[in-house]
Amino acid sequence: MRLLGAISLPVFVAGLGLLAGYVTGDDLNAGFWSNVLAGFIGLVAIVVTVFTLQERAYTYLHLTATVVTGIALCAGFLGAALGINQWILVGSGRTAECTVTSVTDRVEQRSDVTVTLYDTRLECAGGVPDHITTTEPLAEAGRSIEVIYDPDAHIATRPAEHVEHWRIYLWITLAGFGSALVIGLAEVLLHRR
Repeated sequence: MRLLGAISLPVFVAGLGLLAGYVTGDDLNAGFWSNVLAGFIGLVAIVVTVFTLQERAYTYLHLTATVVTGIALCAGFLGAALGINQWILVGSGRTAECTVTSVTDRVEQRSDVTVTLYDTRLECAGGVPDHITTTEPLAEAGRSIEVIYDPDAHIATRPAEHVEHWRIYLWITLAGFGSALVIGLAEVLLHRR
């Protein structure tokens, strides 16, 4: 039973991270909710780990392993949630060289934060994509920019250079879930002795 818990907890949290990132898509304010959800999952992971291993004496090593596992699961969750859309764009997205036809800015109030969004109209070969919305101005009208877009239109178009960090998210995800898995398996093996 402990072995099942040590393996399934990181897999479950990884699935939640991927699902949370995919469902929130490219909502420019989704990062806040991902952080809240990651904190909650980390807390739940710590509680679940403590209760599943409560037969063991609560040693300093056990409590340290529990806290480190919770932190690792939070890191893995955030890496997965923030990286999934970039991984999809890198894997199946298409790049296009486009000319900026117009840029308009608008201000939105989100909770207690004021956000300036820049709606950039594009003229691309084939007509797709036709616009991009960002939190910073990309280029003036008449300039050329390279964008990456999802042909299925689930993920918003992004400037091509904004997808460069996908490897960092991948490493954070692998390190977080890998650490949680190794610690969980080590606790199971040490408990058997």
